[in-house]
Amino acid sequence: MKKREKNIALLILTCVLAIIIVPVFVIFGIPLILLIFEADQHNTIDNVPKFLDDKIELDIKGCEVKENIDTHFIGDGEVYITLDCSNKSEYITKQISNWNKLPLSDNLKIELYGGNKNEETYRFGILEDNEDYYMPVISNGYYYFVDKQNKEAEKHSDKYLLDDDRYSFNYYIAIYDIDTNKLYYIEDDT
Repeated sequence: MKKREKNIALLILTCVLAIIIVPVFVIFGIPLILLIFEADQHNTIDNVPKFLDDKIELDIKGCEVKENIDTHFIGDGEVYITLDCSNKSEYITKQISNWNKLPLSDNLKIELYGGNKNEETYRFGILEDNEDYYMPVISNGYYYFVDKQNKEAEKHSDKYLLDDDRYSFNYYIAIYDIDTNKLYYIEDDT
């Protein structure tokens, strides 16, 4: 008889918990799930010229925005911007004369496209992870890189980018293609 009473008590407890948990899930859980799925939708940067001027100190007014994707959600995400600067190519080229000349360093190539280094295979590059954004491999141009996790004196260095003890990536890179006059901007915050 005691076993039957235990089972009845357990059944009652389960029903009471279900009565409490189901409404809480409906009130809080469903909206949270919808918010998470909504995060998969892409946002855009409101003012691309100001945004890029603040980040890479480049006046791109007059360039045509071709791509503008921002996947940030609660701090993490990526930004992908492509600009056609054909009508301002001479002006842009003068502004970026202090940028690094391509090719990219090995660390940056691996971070963007994936690859191997020191007999180790690194995760897919950020460009392979995103099906909605395409940037070709550029061989003639300049790039500007900032690792937001480095000290101010080393913020333009990528030497720590693939360190084993690094658990997040917080950087941005702009690449200007001299042949097509396109500017590509990628930002990763994990």
